[in-house]
Amino acid sequence: MQPDLLKPFTDFRRFDRDVLRSISQHVLVLNFPAGRTLLRPGRQLQGRYYLLAGAVNTDQVAGEIEAGSPRAQERLHSGAKTIVTASATSLVHVDWERARFLTEVSSHADADMDESWREHFLLSPMMRKTCPEEWRAILAGFEPLLFEKNQRVIEEGTTADGWYVLREGHAVVHTWRHTFAYLMPGDFFGEDSLVTGRVRNASITMLETGSALKLPKEVFRQMVLDRVVPWVHSVRKGVLLNAGIAPVEGAMSVSLRWLRQQLRRLDRNRPHYVIGGASEDRALAALVLIQAGFTASAVLD
Repeated sequence: MQPDLLKPFTDFRRFDRDVLRSISQHVLVLNFPAGRTLLRPGRQLQGRYYLLAGAVNTDQVAGEIEAGSPRAQERLHSGAKTIVTASATSLVHVDWERARFLTEVSSHADADMDESWREHFLLSPMMRKTCPEEWRAILAGFEPLLFEKNQRVIEEGTTADGWYVLREGHAVVHTWRHTFAYLMPGDFFGEDSLVTGRVRNASITMLETGSALKLPKEVFRQMVLDRVVPWVHSVRKGVLLNAGIAPVEGAMSVSLRWLRQQLRRLDRNRPHYVIGGASEDRALAALVLIQAGFTASAVLD
């Protein structure tokens, strides 16, 4: 969708074209015939809807709301109980939760920071659990580092000293025997060893000249891990995962590698609770789930 199509609507007038371009990636134009009921009593619409073309009737306004009219400059269903199309109609649907987050990111961005890596990083499921004050503090705590092509960012078997976000260039996650993943700007890495206290379990090597941002270990634990991973005393209805070696009745035993490779087997619509093993293993397993967009908690002993 063209960013300029958002400009007529009140919610977007204060944003410049760069912000609107980011928001437009999360916008759909929906077309409906006349007489289509879009909202009925007792129902809710997800996101925000704006009238782009045609006309609709709502229980809030006497007569039709026509595209281009003053009333059409506001979102359609703010307080409405019913919406019915009065003619062939086009609506703009905005994923408002994501759009709102983008506007917060853009409004607090430093002018000299590249937009693409920052949005990719802050829109990750894990970082979206932090409030603007928290992620601004995290960004301020990063130390920029430059790397040459084929240079190691972190080395397998070494002691962890920080958490990293790739800012420029591309990198590969690997051991001396296997390649696990490729990283792009905005991807983060190095959290496993920071959580468990063990040595690095893989290397990260730059595929080209680029840069990364490093957050010290203590800052990561305080500002990221402790804020993102919830700890609970009891388990409610959901999926029980066992991060330990000893079997637990009613729980699915998972290794960290299995969890990362087989996330698609888990039900995203149910909360997940991690039990068993050391507290560090529970925290890391919950963090992996949260990074993938699951609702997850680590269970206290």
